[in-house]
Amino acid sequence: MRTSPLDAPDRALLQTRQPDERWSTVRLVSAAAALHGRACSRGRPGSARALAVASLVDSNRGVVLLATGLPPT
Repeated sequence: MRTSPLDAPDRALLQTRQPDERWSTVRLVSAAAALHGRACSRGRPGSARALAVASLVDSNRGVVLLATGLPPT
């Protein structure tokens, strides 16, 4: 039997998410990445760094949310 690294309550919470919520996370990551590029080009390193970190954190969350929609193998 395969076990998940997530606790049962966490797994149940993630599985109740709707597909729209998963894709809104992807949209937020894309927007943060775009704003990061804009901040870099305008010479704002502090804002660019904060947006880069936000994008990375949200992308990890997005991977978990998208993976919960995959069928078990």
